[in-house]
Amino acid sequence: MTVAVGDIYQVQIEFQRDVEVASIVRHMEVTGATDTDEDSVGDELCAAVVQEVETGWIPLMGPNANLICVTCRRLPPGEPTRTYINFSSSGTGTGTTNSHGAQQALLTSLYAASGAVVKAGRNYLPFLAGENSFAGQVVTSVLTAIENAVESILVSTYVLPGGTELTPAIARKVISDWISDLIVSFVVRPVLASQRRRVNHHQTTVIPPI
Repeated sequence: MTVAVGDIYQVQIEFQRDVEVASIVRHMEVTGATDTDEDSVGDELCAAVVQEVETGWIPLMGPNANLICVTCRRLPPGEPTRTYINFSSSGTGTGTTNSHGAQQALLTSLYAASGAVVKAGRNYLPFLAGENSFAGQVVTSVLTAIENAVESILVSTYVLPGGTELTPAIARKVISDWISDLIVSFVVRPVLASQRRRVNHHQTTVIPPI
């Protein structure tokens, strides 16, 4: 299959802290299709997101948390699609103190071009290093770095090596079709919020006997 302007990709960024796993799921719309090869775009998109996370968010995470991988897949209506994956090679947090756990995360809000505020525009950025917050509030001195990371990872247009452009969007499925609205702005909430759906069993994984 070939990639075309208007296609929508789903991108999932996966993190882990001990037995706690967190994911960010976002959508991106193809806004320029110079390279239309599906395999090339999938591989390049995963690699580009890994690079942005390693550059922007890893320095803000504690050393007990890791970026595991990024997966992406195109969402054509009614057609099978491949899933692409890129594992991080340097995804361990480089903050000074251990990351916050137990479902605590930094909350951001993304706003679409239509001005609509919808649940899909809410994102939780996990495993902020301990020195970056105090009493549930984000330390003011790191807000600029956090905002830059959010912008580069979740808001800015990605221009892949092959020339294809993908812009973050808020997407939803209507009957059998996917429709999207491009993201144009964002707000970082300077507090730690609770992400209740995150997997957090607080126990060591036990391998059952054969």
